[in-house]
Amino acid sequence: MRRPHILIQNAFPAAACEDLIKLGESYQREEGKVGQGDIRKDKRNVEVADVPIWHGPQVMLREDLTFRMRHANAHFGLAVEYLPALQYLVYGEGGLYDWHSDIVFPQGLEARKISLVLQLSDPANYDGGDLQLDATFGEAPTAEPVAGKGNAHCIGTVHRGHRRARRAAHEQHW
Repeated sequence: MRRPHILIQNAFPAAACEDLIKLGESYQREEGKVGQGDIRKDKRNVEVADVPIWHGPQVMLREDLTFRMRHANAHFGLAVEYLPALQYLVYGEGGLYDWHSDIVFPQGLEARKISLVLQLSDPANYDGGDLQLDATFGEAPTAEPVAGKGNAHCIGTVHRGHRRARRAAHEQHW
């Protein structure tokens, strides 16, 4: 049985992650929502920015993540060709995202087929905030994308500093 996630090693150098943080900080963020748009900081305490993907350095990032998505396709037996959405995520002190599985509201008919998470922050700059998939996978090292196939996952509470990440996802009917 294949694991429901893969860790892609040596994806981005630290300098590229710093550049992506600077770019992400230039976008307006809003409180993360759960369910059908509710703000529940006890369940999801994160700031989220939707990031345009068709200009500047975002094009290169999108192309790179799409290339990595093809690697994930082979692992999971999927045929996802593109990543339509990129988000910039900031988990400050007290930030978290409780255990959940992704589904798109309001229809509830589309599930997230696959997600890529690019850890941008150096783990030395924050404590906590571990990405957990299926209760067995710990934190992803800096600059190492994790691809997951719609399984339960969470981000543990950040106790010090800020955890910054990028997320790309593909949703479609199962």
